[in-house]
Amino acid sequence: MVIVEKTSKNLRSALENGDADDVARVRRAFADLGRAGIERLISKDVVKKFNELNAKRNRWSGHAGYTSEEELRIQVDSLVSDLRELRGLLGDVWDQLLLVRPGSARRRRDGLVQMAEVAVGTRTPFAAREFAVGDQMFDDELYLVRDGSQSPLRLGHFVQLRVAPRSAQFTTYFYNRTEGTRVRMVSYQYGPESELQDDVERLRADFGDLTLG
Repeated sequence: MVIVEKTSKNLRSALENGDADDVARVRRAFADLGRAGIERLISKDVVKKFNELNAKRNRWSGHAGYTSEEELRIQVDSLVSDLRELRGLLGDVWDQLLLVRPGSARRRRDGLVQMAEVAVGTRTPFAAREFAVGDQMFDDELYLVRDGSQSPLRLGHFVQLRVAPRSAQFTTYFYNRTEGTRVRMVSYQYGPESELQDDVERLRADFGDLTLG
């Protein structure tokens, strides 16, 4: 919550000051998403909703252990309502960017063009298409991009596309915590093999100042 609040405040300040260079830098940080979309993502209402959810999580009795089916149903219904409200605040922002896994690139007279798989849906291989970009995307990583993005937004190793357990070709793993020299990655899509361990060194560049040890 500290990161969300501070980052959102700094970005709102940069946009509101109206300096053209600052606005351009903020847009590049969001893969050239339109200003209206960025303002939705960093709005005070979105930060407020995250604060409410954080408080709800910490108050809930089931957070520490067992809870009854009735309490679980009430909590889930409440969270679904929160999700609908959050979607209402964000609108169609995420429809303006595509999640892709980049491949080969070539330079033309009018700029750089890169082929990328659009990582949407359950069937693989994913459909591929070309994107005009300013900066070449790293092969096999995940990005949010739109055609014409000067700086595609790299998700880093906090979100990964990997071989899935038995029932699918790929599944998504999210950073959970650091445990010594290992990092715990968790998938919420498959139950039997929902966790894996990774070397913390692979994530050191993405952690930045958050790296421990």
